[in-house]
Amino acid sequence: MSRIDKHKTYNLSVFDKEIDQDLQTAVYEYLLDSEYCVNFYDHNHSLWYPRENKWVTPRTMPGALRLPLAWDEQSLEHRAPIVYKLWRAISASLDDKFAIAGTQEGLNYMTGISPLSGMTRVDGTPGRPNCGWRVYGSGHAQELNFKARTKSVHRDSVDMDEHRDYTLVYFANQEWHPQYYGETLFHSNDNITGDHTSKFTPDQPREFPVGEAENFVAPMPGRFMLYDGRYLHQVKPVAHYSPEPTMGIVFRIRLKEYLEC
Repeated sequence: MSRIDKHKTYNLSVFDKEIDQDLQTAVYEYLLDSEYCVNFYDHNHSLWYPRENKWVTPRTMPGALRLPLAWDEQSLEHRAPIVYKLWRAISASLDDKFAIAGTQEGLNYMTGISPLSGMTRVDGTPGRPNCGWRVYGSGHAQELNFKARTKSVHRDSVDMDEHRDYTLVYFANQEWHPQYYGETLFHSNDNITGDHTSKFTPDQPREFPVGEAENFVAPMPGRFMLYDGRYLHQVKPVAHYSPEPTMGIVFRIRLKEYLEC
């Protein structure tokens, strides 16, 4: 087991060899047979039964696909038991300091799936608190024209005065090589570059200054990374010759000492 702390502008830690191989394999198999969504439920991302280990990309889609799983620990146990088992193993590695109670995912194409009341609507109508998606599968498009796209620079938590919410990303691919790319880059808050989050992509309107990349984490089988939700980051594209996209599971979590906040 190993942990590397890469703290700079915000906290960032990388964990390796914490998840046993049988559980890694079970999670990977689960993701291969799952349906990813773009707008409501689009068609299944894998070739559903019999599986052929191929990924099918919907024709109308953004560069990142999502598999909504749960909004808290109880719903995760009921909806995705194998991912719940993974969470329990990860949580033990973190001394059970976190709960699945962090910033909910706000991507528009996840708003149409139950619990509908958990997300703010397009018209600005607020959703019901404490039931938005906080655990979801994450993948990048497999088709060549979408592989060239990166996820825009963004923060998972936009309240700059809060330090309670974290994001944890588990890398699920069973085989990954450095030349497949797909790294996560983390940026400083410095405004010396002249760049900001809405300069090139309209989906990040808050205009946070984007400083130089100061940290990165590469995908590795069984690895997971934990970072402060305020840390500016982007996910780089996967090489066109990669046999599959990056596959992972994201947990939006909160330090338990702040659960009443």
